[in-house]
Amino acid sequence: MGTRAVINFQGKPLFATHWDGDPQSLGSELAAKKARTPSEIFSIAVKHQIDASSPEFRKKINDINAELVSKRDKIPLAKVKSAFARGNTISRGVQTPENSPAGSMEAYDDWAEYEYDVNPDGTIKVRERSGSWRENKTGNWKRLEEVL
Repeated sequence: MGTRAVINFQGKPLFATHWDGDPQSLGSELAAKKARTPSEIFSIAVKHQIDASSPEFRKKINDINAELVSKRDKIPLAKVKSAFARGNTISRGVQTPENSPAGSMEAYDDWAEYEYDVNPDGTIKVRERSGSWRENKTGNWKRLEEVL
């Protein structure tokens, strides 16, 4: 299901997910794996098709997905990596962090139904969203375990 979400780390946007971003899917995975670091969040979020603010994570995402696109579409890996599809291979044709002017999540804009905030102490908060995640700050934060 195309339920989008934004995942923050200590209040700062880290990833935007495109699939199954609801608490019963993405939220329960974050809670079950006890995500506390950006790397742990990445290992979960990447399954939900993501864009990322960190150049390091974007490179990992694009490398993983370039291989998947190459195998799935039977296109030589070099052609996929040569940017025949500009931007993140996950969301080709959409403004992504690497082809946006600022190159960060602050420049990335997408709709999100949920927003998560993960902290190193293990607390995860979630709130419902409606519309552009950058502009629409509706929804009260709740501890994830209260929602699950």
